[in-house]
Amino acid sequence: MVRPGSLPRQLFELALRRATGMLVVQDGEIVKKSYLVEGVPEVTTSTDPTELFGALLVSKGLAVPMEIEMALAVAPRYGGRLGDALVGLEVLRPMDLARAIVDHMRRRFVQLAGWKKGQMRFIDGTRNPGQDDTMPEALHPLELITRGVLESYTEAELADIIVPIASAVIFPVQRAPISMASLGLPLAETVVLRAAEGRHTVEELVAEALTRGGCDRVSAMRGVLIGLSSGILVCPAWPPSEGRESLPTLPDL
Repeated sequence: MVRPGSLPRQLFELALRRATGMLVVQDGEIVKKSYLVEGVPEVTTSTDPTELFGALLVSKGLAVPMEIEMALAVAPRYGGRLGDALVGLEVLRPMDLARAIVDHMRRRFVQLAGWKKGQMRFIDGTRNPGQDDTMPEALHPLELITRGVLESYTEAELADIIVPIASAVIFPVQRAPISMASLGLPLAETVVLRAAEGRHTVEELVAEALTRGGCDRVSAMRGVLIGLSSGILVCPAWPPSEGRESLPTLPDL
């Protein structure tokens, strides 16, 4: 079950244990599948029409709707690939296509990391059937998960997660599984993690970060959530008891 604040922790765990398989997350009719190889997302698919490749190209000003329609009409000549059809029609240059594909994969995974409700499961060992569509070297999972939190959580949603554990003790992990730098955090959220030098309550840590400057309360709460989700910070009250179930993992069939 996906709950607010739960999915980033699960994604960090998959990345850190270098899992290979297919993560499936579903909310109603929207289904996302992310194929991981040693923790790195090779490709993320989505049934959300707003996340189609053509929609991205139009939003970035790389194509207009009419050009997308023309490319879809001739796509069978190019193995059904919209991007190749756009290159064939000279709408896109090959380099523009490559950059757009990487951006598309990043956006889909970032949006996945920001999901707050639905169902999820991990099918161990399943590989992406369309191997030619992957560019794993261009995707950095820890930074993408972090960006999902940064872009998706509102102040009210963060408060709902952080306030219930405000009086709980929180402290840094001396030998954390990842470095702070690997998260790609903005300065404001970094202030919180740097302020965690001993045993504080969550409320005291947020107050200390605000005292140091360069950080507002929203950024402080985001920093706490990212720190706890990634394993840089630990807290006996985290994750909440209702969110402590492990990610359902199924064998490859």
